[in-house]
Amino acid sequence: MQTDELIALLAKTPRRPALGWARALAGLVAAIMTVTVLVLGLRPDIARPPAAMAYKSALLVAVLASAGLMLARAARPLAPRHASRLPVLAVAALIAVSLGWEWASMPLSSILRGFWMPNFPFCLGAVTLYGTAAGAALTALMRTYAPADAKRAATAIGLAAAAAGAVGYSIHCPIDSPTFVVVAYGLPIGWITAIGRLVLARRLTW
Repeated sequence: MQTDELIALLAKTPRRPALGWARALAGLVAAIMTVTVLVLGLRPDIARPPAAMAYKSALLVAVLASAGLMLARAARPLAPRHASRLPVLAVAALIAVSLGWEWASMPLSSILRGFWMPNFPFCLGAVTLYGTAAGAALTALMRTYAPADAKRAATAIGLAAAAAGAVGYSIHCPIDSPTFVVVAYGLPIGWITAIGRLVLARRLTW
């Protein structure tokens, strides 16, 4: 690289962002929860939540925390050499154990009951809508950083945005079945992450 090119590159380098990823994600979740409470309302049993709700909350928060770590790494101007797989493995283990327990202890009709209720398509739509809005906010924040790999950063944005939407919506949905949670929340998280990787990378060049 020529000296003039290096100076031009450094001149484009964004200033240190005033907002970190942890605070940004916490703010997004708080905003989404506020909208959920005002527009959709809390789940009927929120005053005395069942024990299964703790699983759903733990899983979705774990996905969000893992996505937050991915965001922090992806936002760096130099890609880290080694990324820990422990958060991903922990989430995968939580999913595997909960699904194994449910399918071993519950009849199939009970497991599939939630998918025939209006909650299923509504969950898909709500998490998608929330995740899309959160993705726009995270993209604007990422543009104040200097990610080394735009596609990796875009993927992290999609995952984190969808996870924030899932956490924010979960206080409305009364279905805590592990299978339902993995499918109804996992599908919009998956497609928002994929679309984010395809669409948002071009918005992160600087």
